[in-house]
Amino acid sequence: MKEIYDLAKSAIGKSIREIIGDNVDELIINDKNKGTVGNLIQKYLFKIEPNNISEADFKELGLDLELKVIPLLERSLKNKLAPKERMVLGMINYHKIVDETFEESSFLKKNRHLLIMTYLYDYNADKLDYKIIDAFLYDVTADDFFPDIKSDWEKINKAVVSGEAHLLTEKNNNILSPSTKGGSENNRKQPNSDEIAKGRAYSYKVSFVKKIIENFAQEEFDFFIKNLNKINYIEKEDIEAEIYDFLNSLIGTKIPKGDKIEKNWHENVFKKTVREKDEKMFQKMYKNPYLKFSHKVLDEKGNLQEEINTNVDILPLEIINEEFENSSLFNNVIDKKYVIIGIDKKTNIFKKYWTFTFNDSQIEKCKIAFEKVKERIQNYFNSKSDEKFTFNLKKSDDLAIHLRPHAKNGSKTYEKKGVPLDIVIHEWWINKKEIT
Repeated sequence: MKEIYDLAKSAIGKSIREIIGDNVDELIINDKNKGTVGNLIQKYLFKIEPNNISEADFKELGLDLELKVIPLLERSLKNKLAPKERMVLGMINYHKIVDETFEESSFLKKNRHLLIMTYLYDYNADKLDYKIIDAFLYDVTADDFFPDIKSDWEKINKAVVSGEAHLLTEKNNNILSPSTKGGSENNRKQPNSDEIAKGRAYSYKVSFVKKIIENFAQEEFDFFIKNLNKINYIEKEDIEAEIYDFLNSLIGTKIPKGDKIEKNWHENVFKKTVREKDEKMFQKMYKNPYLKFSHKVLDEKGNLQEEINTNVDILPLEIINEEFENSSLFNNVIDKKYVIIGIDKKTNIFKKYWTFTFNDSQIEKCKIAFEKVKERIQNYFNSKSDEKFTFNLKKSDDLAIHLRPHAKNGSKTYEKKGVPLDIVIHEWWINKKEIT
Protein backbone atom coordinates (compact mmCIF):
# COMPACT_ATOMS: atom_id res chain seq x y z
CA MET A 1 0.00 0.00 0.00
CA LYS A 2 2.77 2.46 0.95
CA GLU A 3 4.58 1.80 -2.33
CA ILE A 4 1.45 2.66 -4.34
CA TYR A 5 0.86 5.75 -2.21
CA ASP A 6 4.44 6.98 -2.69
CA LEU A 7 4.24 6.35 -6.43
CA ALA A 8 1.06 8.43 -6.65
CA LYS A 9 2.66 11.23 -4.61
CA SER A 10 5.70 11.20 -6.90
CA ALA A 11 3.44 12.13 -9.82
CA ILE A 12 2.39 15.47 -8.28
CA GLY A 13 3.49 18.32 -10.52
CA LYS A 14 4.11 16.03 -13.48
CA SER A 15 2.19 16.15 -16.74
CA ILE A 16 0.52 13.10 -18.24
CA ARG A 17 3.15 13.32 -20.98
CA GLU A 18 5.92 12.98 -18.39
CA ILE A 19 4.16 10.06 -16.70
CA ILE A 20 3.85 8.19 -20.00
CA GLY A 21 7.52 8.83 -20.76
CA ASP A 22 9.13 7.07 -23.72
CA ASN A 23 5.79 5.65 -24.89
CA VAL A 24 4.28 9.06 -25.59
CA ASP A 25 5.16 9.24 -29.30
CA GLU A 26 3.77 5.79 -29.94
CA LEU A 27 0.61 6.70 -28.04
CA ILE A 28 0.01 9.83 -30.11
CA ILE A 29 0.65 8.08 -33.44
CA ASN A 30 -1.10 4.78 -32.81
CA ASP A 31 -3.76 5.65 -30.27
CA LYS A 32 -4.65 9.12 -31.53
CA ASN A 33 -4.57 10.33 -27.95
CA LYS A 34 -7.74 8.44 -27.02
CA GLY A 35 -8.60 7.15 -23.58
CA THR A 36 -9.28 8.94 -20.34
CA VAL A 37 -6.60 10.52 -18.20
CA GLY A 38 -7.45 7.95 -15.54
CA ASN A 39 -6.74 5.07 -17.90
CA LEU A 40 -3.42 6.61 -18.92
CA ILE A 41 -2.35 7.00 -15.29
CA GLN A 42 -3.47 3.49 -14.41
CA LYS A 43 -1.54 2.00 -17.33
CA TYR A 44 1.65 4.04 -17.38
CA LEU A 45 2.14 5.04 -13.73
CA PHE A 46 0.86 1.93 -11.96
CA LYS A 47 1.44 -0.58 -14.82
CA ILE A 48 -2.11 -1.94 -14.57
CA GLU A 49 -4.14 -2.41 -17.74
CA PRO A 50 -7.48 -0.55 -17.63
CA ASN A 51 -10.46 -2.84 -17.15
CA ASN A 52 -14.16 -2.88 -16.37
CA ILE A 53 -14.11 -5.52 -13.64
CA SER A 54 -16.37 -5.16 -10.62
CA GLU A 55 -13.43 -5.45 -8.21
CA ALA A 56 -11.07 -2.69 -7.11
CA ASP A 57 -8.38 -1.59 -9.61
CA PHE A 58 -5.44 -2.73 -7.45
CA LYS A 59 -6.98 -6.11 -6.59
CA GLU A 60 -4.45 -7.93 -8.76
CA LEU A 61 -1.76 -6.51 -6.47
CA GLY A 62 -3.60 -7.88 -3.45
CA LEU A 63 -5.05 -4.51 -2.44
CA ASP A 64 -8.69 -3.53 -1.99
CA LEU A 65 -7.96 -0.11 -3.44
CA GLU A 66 -9.75 1.71 -6.26
CA LEU A 67 -8.12 4.46 -8.35
CA LYS A 68 -10.12 7.61 -9.03
CA VAL A 69 -8.63 10.39 -11.14
CA ILE A 70 -10.59 13.63 -10.84
CA PRO A 71 -10.41 16.69 -13.12
CA LEU A 72 -10.48 20.06 -11.38
CA LEU A 73 -11.56 23.19 -13.18
CA GLU A 74 -10.52 26.74 -12.41
CA ARG A 75 -13.64 28.87 -12.19
CA SER A 76 -13.09 32.13 -14.06
CA LEU A 77 -13.88 34.68 -11.35
CA LYS A 78 -13.03 33.01 -8.08
CA ASN A 79 -9.75 31.44 -9.22
CA LYS A 80 -10.69 28.43 -7.12
CA LEU A 81 -10.37 24.85 -8.23
CA ALA A 82 -13.55 22.80 -8.16
CA PRO A 83 -14.38 19.27 -9.35
CA LYS A 84 -15.45 19.34 -12.98
CA GLU A 85 -17.80 16.38 -12.69
CA ARG A 86 -19.27 13.75 -10.40
CA MET A 87 -17.19 10.75 -9.32
CA VAL A 88 -18.48 7.61 -11.06
CA LEU A 89 -18.08 4.50 -8.90
CA GLY A 90 -19.22 1.64 -11.14
CA MET A 91 -22.40 0.42 -12.78
CA ILE A 92 -25.39 -0.62 -10.69
CA ASN A 93 -26.04 -4.31 -11.27
CA TYR A 94 -29.81 -4.51 -10.84
CA HIS A 95 -29.79 -8.31 -10.58
CA LYS A 96 -27.06 -8.35 -7.95
CA ILE A 97 -28.08 -5.49 -5.67
CA VAL A 98 -31.42 -7.13 -4.78
CA ASP A 99 -29.55 -9.83 -2.84
CA GLU A 100 -27.11 -7.49 -1.08
CA THR A 101 -26.93 -5.60 2.18
CA PHE A 102 -24.96 -2.38 2.25
CA GLU A 103 -22.23 -3.75 4.51
CA GLU A 104 -21.59 -6.67 2.13
CA SER A 105 -22.39 -4.84 -1.09
CA SER A 106 -20.22 -4.91 -4.20
CA PHE A 107 -20.35 -1.09 -4.08
CA LEU A 108 -18.67 -0.90 -0.67
CA LYS A 109 -16.16 -3.66 -1.42
CA LYS A 110 -15.02 -1.85 -4.55
CA ASN A 111 -15.16 1.73 -3.28
CA ARG A 112 -14.44 1.70 0.44
CA HIS A 113 -10.77 2.57 -0.10
CA LEU A 114 -9.94 5.07 -2.85
CA LEU A 115 -6.66 6.43 -4.14
CA ILE A 116 -7.74 9.83 -5.42
CA MET A 117 -5.56 11.80 -7.82
CA THR A 118 -6.55 15.24 -9.07
CA TYR A 119 -5.38 17.14 -12.12
CA LEU A 120 -6.00 20.57 -13.63
CA TYR A 121 -8.40 20.39 -16.57
CA ASP A 122 -7.99 22.97 -19.32
CA TYR A 123 -10.22 23.10 -22.40
CA ASN A 124 -7.45 24.88 -24.30
CA ALA A 125 -4.76 22.26 -23.60
CA ASP A 126 -3.84 18.82 -24.88
CA LYS A 127 -4.76 16.19 -22.31
CA LEU A 128 -1.14 15.01 -22.30
CA ASP A 129 -0.18 18.39 -20.85
CA TYR A 130 -2.60 18.17 -17.91
CA LYS A 131 -0.67 18.23 -14.63
CA ILE A 132 -1.28 16.22 -11.48
CA ILE A 133 -2.20 18.47 -8.56
CA ASP A 134 -2.52 16.05 -5.66
CA ALA A 135 -2.83 12.42 -4.58
CA PHE A 136 -4.32 11.08 -1.36
CA LEU A 137 -6.05 8.07 0.19
CA TYR A 138 -9.70 8.09 1.23
CA ASP A 139 -11.63 5.64 3.40
CA VAL A 140 -15.35 6.29 3.04
CA THR A 141 -16.07 4.78 6.47
CA ALA A 142 -13.99 7.55 8.07
CA ASP A 143 -16.21 10.22 6.51
CA ASP A 144 -18.81 11.95 8.68
CA PHE A 145 -21.28 11.49 5.84
CA PHE A 146 -20.82 7.71 5.64
CA PRO A 147 -24.28 7.14 7.19
CA ASP A 148 -25.79 9.36 4.46
CA ILE A 149 -24.06 7.26 1.80
CA LYS A 150 -25.50 4.11 3.36
CA SER A 151 -28.94 5.71 3.38
CA ASP A 152 -28.63 6.68 -0.30
CA TRP A 153 -27.51 3.15 -1.25
CA GLU A 154 -30.52 1.73 0.59
CA LYS A 155 -32.85 4.00 -1.41
CA ILE A 156 -31.41 2.57 -4.63
CA ASN A 157 -31.65 -0.97 -3.27
CA LYS A 158 -35.28 -0.49 -2.21
CA ALA A 159 -36.28 0.86 -5.62
CA VAL A 160 -34.72 -2.09 -7.47
CA VAL A 161 -36.15 -4.67 -5.05
CA SER A 162 -39.58 -3.08 -5.60
CA GLY A 163 -39.23 -3.43 -9.38
CA GLU A 164 -38.82 0.32 -9.81
CA ALA A 165 -35.32 0.62 -11.25
CA HIS A 166 -36.93 2.47 -14.18
CA LEU A 167 -38.07 5.17 -11.72
CA LEU A 168 -34.65 5.83 -10.18
CA THR A 169 -33.63 9.48 -10.24
CA GLU A 170 -30.69 11.47 -8.89
CA LYS A 171 -32.79 14.13 -7.19
CA ASN A 172 -34.00 11.72 -4.47
CA ASN A 173 -30.47 11.10 -3.18
CA ASN A 174 -28.23 13.49 -1.29
CA ILE A 175 -24.70 12.19 -1.90
CA LEU A 176 -24.59 8.80 -3.62
CA SER A 177 -26.79 9.03 -6.69
CA PRO A 178 -27.85 6.67 -9.50
CA SER A 179 -26.58 8.73 -12.44
CA THR A 180 -27.47 7.77 -16.00
CA LYS A 181 -24.73 6.06 -17.96
CA GLY A 182 -24.89 5.97 -21.73
CA GLY A 183 -27.91 6.37 -23.99
CA SER A 184 -30.78 4.05 -24.84
CA GLU A 185 -28.27 1.42 -25.99
CA ASN A 186 -27.37 0.99 -22.32
CA ASN A 187 -30.94 0.26 -21.21
CA ARG A 188 -31.34 -3.06 -19.43
CA LYS A 189 -33.73 -5.52 -17.83
CA GLN A 190 -34.42 -5.44 -14.12
CA PRO A 191 -35.65 -8.07 -11.65
CA ASN A 192 -39.20 -7.94 -10.31
CA SER A 193 -40.53 -5.93 -13.26
CA ASP A 194 -40.93 -6.16 -17.04
CA GLU A 195 -40.14 -2.45 -17.37
CA ILE A 196 -36.85 -1.68 -19.12
CA ALA A 197 -34.63 0.56 -16.98
CA LYS A 198 -31.90 3.00 -17.91
CA GLY A 199 -28.36 1.89 -17.21
CA ARG A 200 -27.19 3.77 -14.13
CA ALA A 201 -23.97 4.09 -12.18
CA TYR A 202 -23.20 4.80 -8.55
CA SER A 203 -21.86 8.36 -8.41
CA TYR A 204 -20.81 10.83 -5.77
CA LYS A 205 -22.34 14.21 -6.50
CA VAL A 206 -19.99 17.06 -7.39
CA SER A 207 -20.56 18.91 -4.11
CA PHE A 208 -19.56 15.81 -2.14
CA VAL A 209 -16.44 15.26 -4.26
CA LYS A 210 -15.49 18.83 -3.38
CA LYS A 211 -16.06 18.03 0.29
CA ILE A 212 -13.85 14.91 0.09
CA ILE A 213 -10.99 16.94 -1.37
CA GLU A 214 -11.38 19.69 1.24
CA ASN A 215 -11.49 17.27 4.18
CA PHE A 216 -9.07 14.49 3.24
CA ALA A 217 -6.47 15.77 0.76
CA GLN A 218 -4.20 16.95 3.58
CA GLU A 219 -4.32 13.70 5.55
CA GLU A 220 -1.14 11.62 5.66
CA PHE A 221 -0.67 7.91 4.99
CA ASP A 222 -0.77 6.99 8.70
CA PHE A 223 -4.26 8.50 9.08
CA PHE A 224 -5.54 6.16 6.39
CA ILE A 225 -3.77 3.09 7.76
CA LYS A 226 -5.18 3.44 11.28
CA ASN A 227 -8.71 3.12 9.87
CA LEU A 228 -7.87 0.31 7.46
CA ASN A 229 -9.37 -2.61 9.34
CA LYS A 230 -12.30 -1.01 11.07
CA ILE A 231 -15.56 0.60 10.08
CA ASN A 232 -16.22 3.83 11.92
CA TYR A 233 -19.95 3.51 11.47
CA ILE A 234 -22.22 5.60 13.64
CA GLU A 235 -25.97 5.85 13.43
CA LYS A 236 -27.14 8.51 11.02
CA GLU A 237 -27.97 11.87 12.53
CA ASP A 238 -30.95 13.58 10.96
CA ILE A 239 -28.96 16.69 10.16
CA GLU A 240 -31.71 18.24 8.06
CA ALA A 241 -34.23 17.92 10.88
CA GLU A 242 -31.73 19.52 13.27
CA ILE A 243 -31.22 22.42 10.86
CA TYR A 244 -34.94 23.01 10.40
CA ASP A 245 -35.53 22.86 14.17
CA PHE A 246 -32.79 25.44 14.63
CA LEU A 247 -34.24 27.71 11.94
CA ASN A 248 -37.68 27.43 13.54
CA SER A 249 -36.16 28.66 16.80
CA LEU A 250 -34.76 31.71 14.98
CA ILE A 251 -38.00 32.80 13.31
CA GLY A 252 -38.93 36.24 14.59
CA THR A 253 -35.30 37.22 15.22
CA LYS A 254 -34.34 40.70 14.04
CA ILE A 255 -31.24 40.72 11.86
CA PRO A 256 -29.23 43.88 12.66
CA LYS A 257 -27.91 45.77 9.65
CA GLY A 258 -24.90 47.30 11.31
CA ASP A 259 -23.20 50.54 10.30
CA LYS A 260 -21.87 49.50 6.91
CA ILE A 261 -24.64 48.45 4.55
CA GLU A 262 -23.45 46.02 1.89
CA LYS A 263 -25.49 44.71 -1.00
CA ASN A 264 -25.72 41.22 0.53
CA TRP A 265 -25.83 42.41 4.12
CA HIS A 266 -28.79 40.17 5.01
CA GLU A 267 -26.81 37.04 4.04
CA ASN A 268 -23.65 38.10 5.85
CA VAL A 269 -25.44 39.18 9.02
CA PHE A 270 -27.71 36.10 9.09
CA LYS A 271 -24.65 33.85 8.86
CA LYS A 272 -23.01 35.84 11.63
CA THR A 273 -26.13 35.44 13.78
CA VAL A 274 -26.15 31.67 13.25
CA ARG A 275 -22.45 31.41 14.03
CA GLU A 276 -22.75 33.40 17.25
CA LYS A 277 -25.62 31.24 18.45
CA ASP A 278 -24.21 27.84 17.50
CA GLU A 279 -20.87 27.30 15.73
CA LYS A 280 -21.55 23.58 15.18
CA MET A 281 -24.88 24.37 13.57
CA PHE A 282 -23.19 26.93 11.34
CA GLN A 283 -20.87 24.19 10.08
CA LYS A 284 -23.78 21.79 9.54
CA MET A 285 -25.65 24.40 7.53
CA TYR A 286 -23.01 26.12 5.46
CA LYS A 287 -20.55 23.26 4.99
CA ASN A 288 -23.28 20.84 3.97
CA PRO A 289 -22.58 19.08 0.64
CA TYR A 290 -26.21 18.77 -0.44
CA LEU A 291 -28.03 21.82 0.98
CA LYS A 292 -27.63 25.22 -0.68
CA PHE A 293 -28.76 28.26 1.33
CA SER A 294 -30.09 31.41 -0.31
CA HIS A 295 -30.86 34.53 1.74
CA LYS A 296 -33.55 36.75 0.26
CA VAL A 297 -35.59 39.83 1.10
CA LEU A 298 -39.38 39.49 1.35
CA ASP A 299 -41.89 42.16 0.35
CA GLU A 300 -44.77 43.33 2.55
CA LYS A 301 -46.84 40.29 1.52
CA GLY A 302 -44.10 37.86 2.47
CA ASN A 303 -43.18 37.03 -1.13
CA LEU A 304 -39.72 36.87 -2.64
CA GLN A 305 -38.69 40.28 -3.88
CA GLU A 306 -36.01 39.05 -6.27
CA GLU A 307 -34.84 36.08 -8.30
CA ILE A 308 -32.49 33.47 -6.84
CA ASN A 309 -28.82 33.81 -7.73
CA THR A 310 -26.80 30.58 -7.75
CA ASN A 311 -23.23 31.97 -7.80
CA VAL A 312 -22.49 29.50 -10.60
CA ASP A 313 -20.91 31.02 -13.70
CA ILE A 314 -21.49 29.65 -17.17
CA LEU A 315 -18.26 28.75 -18.98
CA PRO A 316 -18.69 28.80 -22.79
CA LEU A 317 -15.87 26.33 -23.47
CA GLU A 318 -17.34 23.99 -20.88
CA ILE A 319 -20.97 23.95 -21.98
CA ILE A 320 -20.25 23.21 -25.65
CA ASN A 321 -18.46 20.03 -24.54
CA GLU A 322 -21.20 18.85 -22.18
CA GLU A 323 -24.41 16.87 -22.24
CA PHE A 324 -27.18 18.19 -20.02
CA GLU A 325 -27.29 15.42 -17.39
CA ASN A 326 -23.52 15.61 -16.86
CA SER A 327 -23.26 19.38 -17.15
CA SER A 328 -22.05 21.96 -14.67
CA LEU A 329 -25.55 23.44 -14.76
CA PHE A 330 -27.09 20.12 -13.74
CA ASN A 331 -24.49 19.25 -11.10
CA ASN A 332 -24.11 22.68 -9.49
CA VAL A 333 -27.54 24.27 -9.91
CA ILE A 334 -30.30 21.77 -10.66
CA ASP A 335 -29.21 18.78 -8.59
CA LYS A 336 -29.44 20.71 -5.32
CA LYS A 337 -31.83 21.16 -2.42
CA TYR A 338 -32.27 24.87 -1.72
CA VAL A 339 -33.16 26.37 1.64
CA ILE A 340 -34.53 29.88 1.14
CA ILE A 341 -34.10 32.21 4.12
CA GLY A 342 -36.71 34.99 4.00
CA ILE A 343 -36.02 38.32 5.75
CA ASP A 344 -38.65 41.07 5.89
CA LYS A 345 -37.60 44.12 3.89
CA LYS A 346 -38.93 46.73 6.33
CA THR A 347 -38.35 45.18 9.75
CA ASN A 348 -35.25 43.03 8.99
CA ILE A 349 -36.95 40.19 10.84
CA PHE A 350 -36.33 36.57 9.83
CA LYS A 351 -39.89 35.69 8.86
CA LYS A 352 -39.76 32.22 7.33
CA TYR A 353 -37.80 29.66 5.36
CA TRP A 354 -38.78 27.07 2.81
CA THR A 355 -37.11 24.38 0.74
CA PHE A 356 -37.03 23.94 -3.01
CA THR A 357 -35.90 21.25 -5.45
CA PHE A 358 -36.44 21.25 -9.19
CA ASN A 359 -39.31 18.99 -10.23
CA ASP A 360 -39.37 16.98 -13.47
CA SER A 361 -41.23 19.67 -15.41
CA GLN A 362 -38.77 22.35 -14.31
CA ILE A 363 -35.81 20.12 -15.17
CA GLU A 364 -37.20 19.72 -18.70
CA LYS A 365 -37.40 23.51 -18.98
CA CYS A 366 -33.80 23.79 -17.79
CA LYS A 367 -32.75 21.28 -20.43
CA ILE A 368 -34.35 23.43 -23.14
CA ALA A 369 -32.52 26.48 -21.75
CA PHE A 370 -29.24 24.53 -21.69
CA GLU A 371 -29.58 23.38 -25.30
CA LYS A 372 -30.57 26.87 -26.43
CA VAL A 373 -27.51 28.48 -24.86
CA LYS A 374 -25.18 25.68 -25.99
CA GLU A 375 -26.35 26.04 -29.61
CA ARG A 376 -25.98 29.80 -29.48
CA ILE A 377 -22.38 29.56 -28.24
CA GLN A 378 -21.50 26.93 -30.84
CA ASN A 379 -22.91 29.12 -33.60
CA TYR A 380 -20.91 32.07 -32.30
CA PHE A 381 -17.65 30.10 -32.33
CA ASN A 382 -18.40 28.77 -35.81
CA SER A 383 -19.24 32.18 -37.27
CA LYS A 384 -16.88 34.99 -38.19
CA SER A 385 -19.29 37.71 -37.20
CA ASP A 386 -18.01 40.75 -35.31
CA GLU A 387 -21.42 41.23 -33.73
CA LYS A 388 -21.35 41.45 -29.93
CA PHE A 389 -22.46 38.17 -28.38
CA THR A 390 -25.45 37.88 -26.06
CA PHE A 391 -26.64 34.69 -24.38
CA ASN A 392 -30.25 35.71 -25.03
CA LEU A 393 -31.71 33.68 -22.17
CA LYS A 394 -34.08 35.91 -20.23
CA LYS A 395 -36.44 35.47 -17.33
CA SER A 396 -39.32 36.19 -19.70
CA ASP A 397 -38.45 33.03 -21.68
CA ASP A 398 -40.11 31.13 -18.83
CA LEU A 399 -37.54 28.31 -18.81
CA ALA A 400 -37.14 28.16 -15.00
CA ILE A 401 -33.64 29.67 -15.19
CA HIS A 402 -31.99 32.60 -16.92
CA LEU A 403 -28.59 34.25 -17.28
CA ARG A 404 -27.37 37.60 -15.99
CA PRO A 405 -24.01 39.38 -16.15
CA HIS A 406 -21.94 38.68 -13.06
CA ALA A 407 -22.68 41.56 -10.69
CA LYS A 408 -19.12 42.14 -9.46
CA ASN A 409 -17.54 41.86 -12.88
CA GLY A 410 -20.21 43.09 -15.24
CA SER A 411 -17.75 43.94 -17.99
CA LYS A 412 -15.20 41.16 -17.55
CA THR A 413 -15.03 38.68 -20.43
CA TYR A 414 -14.09 35.04 -20.93
CA GLU A 415 -10.87 33.95 -22.59
CA LYS A 416 -10.01 31.30 -25.16
CA LYS A 417 -6.35 30.28 -25.35
CA GLY A 418 -5.45 33.49 -23.54
CA VAL A 419 -7.35 35.68 -25.99
CA PRO A 420 -10.33 37.62 -24.57
CA LEU A 421 -13.69 36.70 -26.06
CA ASP A 422 -16.33 39.34 -26.65
CA ILE A 423 -18.61 37.54 -24.18
CA VAL A 424 -19.33 39.11 -20.80
CA ILE A 425 -19.19 36.67 -17.88
CA HIS A 426 -22.68 35.56 -16.81
CA GLU A 427 -24.12 33.41 -14.04
CA TRP A 428 -27.19 31.22 -13.72
CA TRP A 429 -30.26 32.54 -11.88
CA ILE A 430 -33.45 30.72 -10.86
CA ASN A 431 -36.74 32.42 -11.70
CA LYS A 432 -38.49 33.26 -8.44
CA LYS A 433 -41.89 32.17 -9.82
CA GLU A 434 -40.56 28.59 -9.85
CA ILE A 435 -40.03 28.75 -6.10
CA THR A 436 -43.09 30.67 -5.00
